[in-house]
Amino acid sequence: MQLIARADGEPDLPFFKPSPEASTNGTSLAMTVQEPHARIIESFESARREDGVYEPLRGYDGNAWTFEDSDGRVVNCYRRWGTMRIGSHSDGVASSFLEFIGGMGES
Repeated sequence: MQLIARADGEPDLPFFKPSPEASTNGTSLAMTVQEPHARIIESFESARREDGVYEPLRGYDGNAWTFEDSDGRVVNCYRRWGTMRIGSHSDGVASSFLEFIGGMGES
């Protein structure tokens, strides 16, 4: 993973870019997120997938957003039963993504 050092020598968080065409095959639930973070995720129209799962009887509303870090690791965000969930290939990627978007809510 590429990290860019800040002026104080501490590494910056990895950068995630919207990637709605990235494959989400093999991703599994890593965590759920609180509404403030969910709203940040939903604000990325460029990350919205056209092929989100729509199965109301199973709790899926068809909305999904996909992001990818500089190493090509995918984070799949979607709602089920009204709660935003983050899926990935490893919990570490999901945690880094949550830190990344968490910084967007700070001013």
